[in-house]
Amino acid sequence: MSEEKLEEVISWILMGGVVLSGILEAWGIFLYRQTTGSLALAYTPAWRLSGDSFFAYLLRLVRDLGSGTDHVSVMALGIAVLMLTPYLRVAVAVIYYALRRDGRYLAITLFVLGVLTWSLAAH
Repeated sequence: MSEEKLEEVISWILMGGVVLSGILEAWGIFLYRQTTGSLALAYTPAWRLSGDSFFAYLLRLVRDLGSGTDHVSVMALGIAVLMLTPYLRVAVAVIYYALRRDGRYLAITLFVLGVLTWSLAAH
């Protein structure tokens, strides 16, 4: 894979993540309006990120959506997709540099991926 192809793949990942996040947010807002009859948000504990880590929260969120769709979970998934978009971008770069056997950039992107992983796992 060439450097131009990597840039194209990364741009599709970034655009896809933003578009998917926007669709999920719009869907969640639509469901919220259908459920409550209003767009006035009432902050409740259901809106809080909870769990041992972001990854645990994400798994619980996906599991909850598997048992039924609710507006809070859909909007939270939209935000999670937006948060995971740069993570996926860095993971693709790690694969690219590993395949090219470019040790210098592989080390840098692995470091960045490690920091991102730690950050998401710690919160």
